[in-house]
Amino acid sequence: MINHSKIIHEKKTTDKQIIKLLDAMNFSKDKIGTIYIIDAMMLAINESDEYLLNLTGLLYPKIAENYGINPKSVDRAIRTVIKDAFETISPNTISDFLGNSFDNEKGYPTNSHFLMSLAEYIRYRL
Repeated sequence: MINHSKIIHEKKTTDKQIIKLLDAMNFSKDKIGTIYIIDAMMLAINESDEYLLNLTGLLYPKIAENYGINPKSVDRAIRTVIKDAFETISPNTISDFLGNSFDNEKGYPTNSHFLMSLAEYIRYRL
């Protein structure tokens, strides 16, 4: 028999880990884009990497469906919160979380690059 309370507890712990990680990267908990990033990570980690390989076809529509909004709104909210966080994040923090895969001189990463890097960090370091 499956212990559903254990599964729910593990999912909550993962949510907390993602929130803590995003907080360390200067992501505002008050912005909806941060919530969408948490949802994206939960989908990628608990369901399928396919969500991160097809943002516009799978990920954004799935998150939009959960909130009753347009997929373009999800894309814009995630892009905005990434941009805002990267305006204040230190280069050392960027390299701690994204490694050498991001060039700070370019401003901020694309949604796809950031989400893939974040998922990789979560899988291998948390």
